[in-house]
Formats: sequence, C-alpha cells, structure tokens
Amino acid sequence: MKFSEEEMLKLREYIQRGGTILAEPSDHSEAFTESIEELVRLMFPARYYPDYNLEPIADDHGVFTVLGNQWKERPKLRGISDGSRTFFFLSDGYMSADWQSNRSQSEAFPLAMHLLFYATDLGELKGKFTSIVPESPAVKKREEESFTVARVEIEGQKDPRDWDAAAMSWKAAAPYIEHVTGCTLEENSPVKLGEDSLDGIRLLHITGREKMKLSGDQRDALKAFVNEGGTLLVDAYAGSQAFADSARAELAAIFGELQPLATDSLLAEGRFEGGADLSRARFKLTARRILRARGDSTNGQKLEVALIGRRPAVVFSEFDLCSAMADIENFRSPGYKPKSAREIVGNIAAMLTVD
Repeated sequence: MKFSEEEMLKLREYIQRGGTILAEPSDHSEAFTESIEELVRLMFPARYYPDYNLEPIADDHGVFTVLGNQWKERPKLRGISDGSRTFFFLSDGYMSADWQSNRSQSEAFPLAMHLLFYATDLGELKGKFTSIVPESPAVKKREEESFTVARVEIEGQKDPRDWDAAAMSWKAAAPYIEHVTGCTLEENSPVKLGEDSLDGIRLLHITGREKMKLSGDQRDALKAFVNEGGTLLVDAYAGSQAFADSARAELAAIFGELQPLATDSLLAEGRFEGGADLSRARFKLTARRILRARGDSTNGQKLEVALIGRRPAVVFSEFDLCSAMADIENFRSPGYKPKSAREIVGNIAAMLTVD
C-alpha cells in the first residue's frame, strides 16, 4: 500500500476523531505488513509520538476480554495505544479468508465482534466525520460574533504531549456549539501559561491523563485570566483518576476548595437560549459504577466549580467531557455519555455568549 501525504493526514485525523483502524495482510503478504508499518511511522513520527509503536496486544487487553469469549487460539495482533485506547490494530493472520469463506468456527469471527464492541465501548458504530448537530432548532446566527477557545499546553512527565489528547475534540464539537450559541467557534493555537497572551480567549481548556503539576507562574496566569473575566474548563481525559485528583488539588490551591455546581444554577438549568437542562445528564457504565460505590446518584451533572461572585469562573469535571463530546470512545472510561457531554460544554459556551 502506498499513501499520499493527504491520505496519511486524513487517516491520522480519523484516528484523532476517535476512529479505529484494522489492517490485515491478505494472503499473509509481508509487503503489505511492511507498508503499514511505514504508514504508522509517517502518521506518528517518533520525534513527536515516541510511545506510538506497534506492540503485541496482551491477552488481557479489552479487545480480547470485552465479551468474555473463550479463545481456542487467540489471534495475534499488534496495536498502538495513546494511553486511553488502542486505535490501530495490525493482524498477523489472514482473517478475511475465514470471513469470506464463512468459516464461522474460526476465531476471526468472535474477534470481529470483539473489535466492534471494544472500538465503540459497547455503544453505537458511528462515522467519525458525521455531523453531531442536534435536531432542535438552531440559535439565530450571530454574524459578527465568535466563541474563542484555547487548549493549554502543559508538558506531561511521561508523555510530553499528554496535554494534546483532545487534539480534535473542539473541531469535532464545533458544529454543535455553533448550533446552540449562534456563534462561530474559533480554536486558537494551544497556549503556554505564563508565556503566551490570553487576550481575546473566552474559554481555556485543560485536559490530560497524567498527574498535573503547575508552576507558580502557571498558577498566577490562570488566576489572572479568571479574575479578568475568563472561564476555565478542566476535565480528566478518559476519566483519568491521576489527572482528576491532581487537577482538583491544583485548582483548590489557586481558587480555594471547589464546590458542587448547584442544581438550580443558571448553568445547570440552562435557562438561556440554546441551553439544556443538565439534570438529565447521563453517564457511561464505568462512571455509574463509581458513583454507586460512593452512594451517589447516577443522574444529573456532577460538575464542581469555583465562583467569582455568582459566576462559575472555573468548571471542573472528574469525568470525561472532551473525548465524549467528540464521540471518541475510550473503552471502559469513566465519563459522560456523548449527548450529555455536548450539552454540558454547550451550556458553558451558550452561557458565555448570552447578551
């Protein structure tokens, strides 16, 4: 297989939008396998993605365990993971021969089902470039107004690009946000706290999977941004507990202890054009199990906030928002369901654009 640069970049964007790729060598073609290995090197250069390597898939990986199949001879797969999900699979075996010949006793058949349920986290199989605009009437277009968001670049201790986990989340969610606000969403280049200007940015977004540690200058920059009228959204990518615990502690050190978002607040009730009632927010299975173990309700938003006056200037979620809002499924991740994640982020955006 030979891919043009345009094709390679399209495949990478497909992956970043939550897509999963299975490559399989017809007739056990070594030439095909080598070309796929080269494609991977082009998509994810070692300089920027040092950990994105095709590695053997372990026996206890979700793709083998999601349905509890008793494997007679486990298929041999290699894969690439971003730390939250395995998004690229390369088979050693020639599975298509079994599928095409309807050899249903072959392990290739249960593997197909396992791949389906792993990639969708037991959900729906959706196209990754399809629209996520709701059926509700769109808010009237505001021709002269835009909604500006910027992601924060904080170098991870293990993965330097951990902050970039949500590379395509805002691009994917842009049509939804424009639908509920009437404003064009503009995503600024990622910013480094204490170094780059935050002028003109309405919403700063921080996410990640690793433990987050801010410097004094970074803390000061966040505090100044919020005090000057900006809003900060922080969520744990794929519901990472390590990130959630450390981020909550960092925010408390800057803004004081966070408090649950009141159920009768403007943000929670969505009492503005384009708003949604967040008491109907729903969670994925893993998040529901966590909430039940705490004796907490599994219905309605669980956001935490820091207020300036009555304004929720800092919004924090220990449960995944940014991958869910873009329909990126991370297997068994604690997060909101995609519709609810979009409604939460849509409410934040709509509240910030209310006249």
